[in-house]
Amino acid sequence: MKLSFRSYLFPFAVVAFILSAVGISWLSYSFWQKGLLNPDVASSIYETNQMMDGLKKQKKVERLFELVESDESRSALTELESFEKKVDEVQKTFSQTNENNFSNQLKESKEVLKLMIAVPEFKNILSVLSDKLGNFSNFVTENRWPTLMRISQRLMLRSSPGNFRTERSFSYNKVSSLVLNLKSDIKNMVSITSGSVLPEKDKANIISRLASLDKEIGMMETYVEQLRRFNTSHKKLVNSYGEWMQSIEPQMSLKKLEIEKYSEYFLYLIVGLAAMMMGFAGMTLVISKIDRKRMEKKLEEFSMTIIKEGLLPLSPKLPYQMSPHFNDEMQKNREYVHKRMSFGAIFQDALPFSALLLDSNLNMVWANQLFFDNWSIDQNQREKTWSWDYLQQSTNLGDVDPVMMALKEGIAGIYQIQVQHGQSESLPYEMYVSPVEYAEQRRIMIFFYPLRSVEETMANQTRAILSPVSKSLDCLMNNSFNQQFMDKIEKDFGIAGIEDVFSKFVQVNTLFNQQKNSLLAEIERLENHLYDEHKLVDDLNDKLMALNEDNTKIVASFEDVKKLLMSYVQTRYELDEMDQGQKNIIKDIQKNVHSLFTMTHHSNDILAENVKALTGVRNMREEFHKLREEIENYRFQLVQTFEQTLVFCRREGLDSSLEGAFGKIKMEIKGFERVLNQLNHSIKGLDVTFSKIEMISQTASGQDISAITQSQTKLVQAIEENQYHVGRVTRQSEKSEEMIIKSLKEMYESFQSVRRHVQWGQELVTERRHDVQEMGYEEQVLQPIHSEKERTLDV
Repeated sequence: MKLSFRSYLFPFAVVAFILSAVGISWLSYSFWQKGLLNPDVASSIYETNQMMDGLKKQKKVERLFELVESDESRSALTELESFEKKVDEVQKTFSQTNENNFSNQLKESKEVLKLMIAVPEFKNILSVLSDKLGNFSNFVTENRWPTLMRISQRLMLRSSPGNFRTERSFSYNKVSSLVLNLKSDIKNMVSITSGSVLPEKDKANIISRLASLDKEIGMMETYVEQLRRFNTSHKKLVNSYGEWMQSIEPQMSLKKLEIEKYSEYFLYLIVGLAAMMMGFAGMTLVISKIDRKRMEKKLEEFSMTIIKEGLLPLSPKLPYQMSPHFNDEMQKNREYVHKRMSFGAIFQDALPFSALLLDSNLNMVWANQLFFDNWSIDQNQREKTWSWDYLQQSTNLGDVDPVMMALKEGIAGIYQIQVQHGQSESLPYEMYVSPVEYAEQRRIMIFFYPLRSVEETMANQTRAILSPVSKSLDCLMNNSFNQQFMDKIEKDFGIAGIEDVFSKFVQVNTLFNQQKNSLLAEIERLENHLYDEHKLVDDLNDKLMALNEDNTKIVASFEDVKKLLMSYVQTRYELDEMDQGQKNIIKDIQKNVHSLFTMTHHSNDILAENVKALTGVRNMREEFHKLREEIENYRFQLVQTFEQTLVFCRREGLDSSLEGAFGKIKMEIKGFERVLNQLNHSIKGLDVTFSKIEMISQTASGQDISAITQSQTKLVQAIEENQYHVGRVTRQSEKSEEMIIKSLKEMYESFQSVRRHVQWGQELVTERRHDVQEMGYEEQVLQPIHSEKERTLDV
């Protein structure tokens, strides 16, 4: 019979799929034609709508005017280009009537902005103009021209960049009024300068400085003209932009309404299609449920038949006709199942000692018959659930449970335990714990190997081995391990199977006898040597006593040498201090002589300079006499001329006030004559004094101290050589003293070392003699005394 599994779901699913595909295809084609499902059309409409909302919110046209009035023409051009791109994208989606007018107006505004960019920014022009006006203001301030100062300061205040830091501060009205005021003030300054009484050079300088401002004024006028053109163009752009928005918004609203209408239709169709699909799904569920129940029942019957007829019997007979591959796999699985079943049965019957298997909860899953017998579990209790916690109570494991360790950590092990059931005797077992992983479940296999027979065998063998060994050790301790005992005990070692141990006992006995004989001979030799050492120690003690007396005399001699050496050092220190005082006195004399020579040289230099100065003063005196004679002549001529003028005035009969003025002049001239007379008297006294000084300087001459200087130099050199030799002798004496003191220290340290060795030798002799008297064990004393004797002789 051939196995068959037919389902009614497949034909129904094919029909439902065809109907659904036809409906979805028709709807998709229809709405694609309308544009609802076309992503390009829908996205373009959506993006255009978003773009229009952005244009309304951002107010790009008004923003252009704000940027231009903020002197940001480049940013305005960038904004205009961005705005133009968005307008082009909108125009591609919708058709409008005044497209050409708005586009032309955009191009015109763009051209005007490009022309404004060609002109430098107004703030830069204003900055340059402000710098020039500042220089001009400083110039007129330095020259103190008040009118120009006032006008230039007014210009600086008007053109200051700080007046244009707010937004939209570069409006047409403000900029144009600024330019007109600047031109008017500059023209006024030119006219004021031209009509002033300033020198021509200053006028030309001022006019040239004012003319240097014409370039910036011209650029400002160009900027104002372009700004005027932009204002006109911007007004037209605002009007055309409003008309363009009014023409675009209705078309955009119409497109939105169409999309919403088609979206509503599409929603209805989707709902209908979803309802149809849900109906198909419901019918599919019903059919699949009925079909699944039928197939499950048929599959269960088939599986039970395969297990009963094809897997478990040794000679299978399948009622269905299956494929060769299925038959081969079935044969392999049947062989594997029967092999595992046969292994389990053989293992249970052939295992020679107790064994049980625990699951992950430590409950007994299986145990062999021998385990139940050894643990006294009868046939009625074997079907119960036995846990390891209960079984462990019969062992001596306590808190350390190797089964828990094997379950948690997967560690196998062998353990020695004792098992006791009730009041019966405890039996020793060797427990083998082995964790097993099968079918993703951990189980514990435990084997109990009995050790009772092994312990009894080992105890008997231990007694047989220990008896001859114990007897041999007793004889060795009692010194009775002789040939008779060896002949008797050798048989016991042979019975125990440890003949090699007996030979080692014989070797140990021989070694002990040899060591005892050698130790007795050594004791006799040491007794003889001890007598010789006693005699040597007595002789050494006598020598040390004599050496100690000599050391006392040497110490007294060292004390005398120390006192003499200290007296010598004190005398040398006093000589050094006297020599140092003499050196200081000589140095002071040298300093005084050097100062005297320096002052003499300085006096000679001053005298020579005075002689040179007197020569110059002599020449000036002669010139001064000539000038005095000329002053006398001029005074005489002045008085004579004044007298003639006064006579002439009186003759002509001039005004009395003029005559009074001439009288005052005459009195001033008389006062001038008195001053001149006093000056002549002072000059005569100065001339007499200068003559005396000249006579004194002619008689005075510089002292020649070269011979004295040479003699002083030789004396200084002789003193320095003498001091050098004295210092050299002093250093040599210091070195000699240091060497003497060092030698004496070394001698004294060597002497102290000898004294310490002598004292140490005396103490050692006394100590060793006392030890020999009190201790009877010569081996502990004799060898150290001999080594200490050799060390003392070396010292």
